[in-house]
Amino acid sequence: MNADTAQTMEISSYYDPDARAFAASVMNIMGTKFEMIIPGDAGKDVCGAVFDGIVSLLGRTGSIADRFDPASEVSRINAAEPVSMVYVSELMADMLKTARDYSMRTGGLFDITLEGKWDFDFSPDGALVVPCGGIKVDFGGFAKGYALKKIRNLITDAGIRRAFVNFGNSSICAIGAHPYGDAWKVSLPDPFTGKILKVFDLKDMCMSTSGNTPHYTGHIVDPRTGRPDSSTRTSVIIARDALDAEVLSTVWLIAGDTAGKDIASGFDIESAWLF
Repeated sequence: MNADTAQTMEISSYYDPDARAFAASVMNIMGTKFEMIIPGDAGKDVCGAVFDGIVSLLGRTGSIADRFDPASEVSRINAAEPVSMVYVSELMADMLKTARDYSMRTGGLFDITLEGKWDFDFSPDGALVVPCGGIKVDFGGFAKGYALKKIRNLITDAGIRRAFVNFGNSSICAIGAHPYGDAWKVSLPDPFTGKILKVFDLKDMCMSTSGNTPHYTGHIVDPRTGRPDSSTRTSVIIARDALDAEVLSTVWLIAGDTAGKDIASGFDIESAWLF
């Protein structure tokens, strides 16, 4: 991560030996907060090492995808002249290629481009070749799910069987079950009324929500029309893959229930909801 990112993030962690639980958080990352808890017998050292890896991943992903930072990789891409080459990291290249794949799989309803088209390519030495019309991208609605998918792998690869990760209250990963129950219970409040819309039981699943709030409206844009969604609806996708859930929660909101079901049929999802 760069120095500015390291100074901005607020990192904390705590291990309770009596409760045998590790809790940690990262504030001011990707415009929100990251929280996690690992109960069980993994131990302080294992949990601490996993969290160190998570912090590094969050810092790196957040810094390269921050379009408001003029020094970030995405800002360099957005500022590049048409038919020029921008050398990007392997992480950025993978994010671009993965996002383009989701765009194709959703019939264009998922689209990180603000301007330009998806006709970019990469040179043999890994440079991004900017298309003739230029390109501007925004990784909102993608970066958190992309990071969460990798975070889940970091946790499970360490042999940890129970964990709960909350990324901004909209991207959630539940590994195993709650130590005192059959699942991790997650309530979904209506952002406009505060009423609980539903309580979900999550076990080895990821959950993503999309929608507007009273203080944050118009950030979801329908790529077919270029107009922002101003509805009060909330979409929820539950899937094993965190990035599938992240992408499809946005697509479902734009597409509506019927079209959303058609698109989601091409993915392995547990359930989908539109409130």
